[in-house]
Amino acid sequence: MTDLGTLGGDWGDGYAINSQTQIVGQSATASGDPHAFLWDKGVLTDLGVPDGDNQSAAVGINNKGQIVGYSFAVDNFTNLPSHALLWENGQMIDLQTCIPANSGWTLLAASGINDRGQIVGVGIDPDGLYRNFVLTPH
Repeated sequence: MTDLGTLGGDWGDGYAINSQTQIVGQSATASGDPHAFLWDKGVLTDLGVPDGDNQSAAVGINNKGQIVGYSFAVDNFTNLPSHALLWENGQMIDLQTCIPANSGWTLLAASGINDRGQIVGVGIDPDGLYRNFVLTPH
């Protein structure tokens, strides 16, 4: 057994592992806000949060090291809209920016990614209904 550690807080949750034994999840930080993390070869890395949010989680990783998850802001115990995220090559990408601005969709969370880079998650469709989605890279 290996203790993955935390990001300075008192808890952490591992959510996914790939064949290179890279692990992703969520851990409390010293401030108490949970952040997405990547554990790789004994090093725990805080993947951060986008501007305006204070919490994130990484819930999927493929064998290329691409990571998916979500973030949101908590303000007086009210969850504000979340953002489906992709982390790759050291960058955080809001998946909302990867679809046409006039699509009518709001992508809330990404939950899995395969080795082809296809991403599954949940969002709100143009009719205001919660729906699953798959994004396929070009």
